[in-house]
Amino acid sequence: MASFNFQKCMDEKEYHASLEEMRVEMARVVKKLQKEARKKQTFELVLDEKQVAGSGKIRHHEFDKVALSLRNRLPTFLYGPSGSGKSKMAEQIAEMLKLPYYSISVSYQTSVGTLLGYMDAQGHYVRSLLREAYEHGGVFCIDEIDAGNQNVIMCLNAVTNQDVVGFPDGMVKKHKDFIAIATANTKGDGSDLQYSGRERIDAALLARFVKIKIDYDEDMERKLIEKSPYVDEIMEYIQEKRKKTAADANCLWTPRQTVFIAKLAQDVGLEKAIQIVGEEKV
Repeated sequence: MASFNFQKCMDEKEYHASLEEMRVEMARVVKKLQKEARKKQTFELVLDEKQVAGSGKIRHHEFDKVALSLRNRLPTFLYGPSGSGKSKMAEQIAEMLKLPYYSISVSYQTSVGTLLGYMDAQGHYVRSLLREAYEHGGVFCIDEIDAGNQNVIMCLNAVTNQDVVGFPDGMVKKHKDFIAIATANTKGDGSDLQYSGRERIDAALLARFVKIKIDYDEDMERKLIEKSPYVDEIMEYIQEKRKKTAADANCLWTPRQTVFIAKLAQDVGLEKAIQIVGEEKV
């Protein structure tokens, strides 16, 4: 930091010049410290109970992050393993926002007409779920978007990025409460050993979405079976199987298997339920 010798500042002009030099230097140091403090600052993305009212008791630990994105009407892309709760979260947030919820599961047979609607043989426009959400408001979930024909999926570029879109019967203005959400098992980079039927998603389309990874939430998973007398035993078994089969390209241990075991255990006991779901031999 700059300093000066008071003994040499005999006249008032030199004295004030030295003070100004110190002031400028102090301002520079403070600005630098503030910038460093902002880098270290963290923000907790948590919604209060009033804000998440109607979303249900059991929520994924990434719920607040996704809800904040959708509350701001941002197109959102959720990717993660099968059964991690992506589609359920979209439905819960639509309920929280008090908006209609529309969902289609994409496959390679999904057509542009399925998404945008089409004109029938009599010249009448047949509406689609996407059209309903786009024109009248609502959360539209494109489930497993990476399983579809990407030449067809590209029509979503306009839907996610423009305020007016051409449908088969004419131009339609986007409703202020239209929200697009897409789910996928991959990050959009194509198939892998576990999800071999997935397509690579165009980077221009992905850039239109806020991308959020959704992994398994074992606390939520535990709540799904909290009424079972075997909660600890089931969770221990599932966690162990996940570790052992992590490298198995054709084996997934999702919360669905957890619920299957808990339900079967009510009738046949824990050991038999594990044998059935886990394909274990006695």
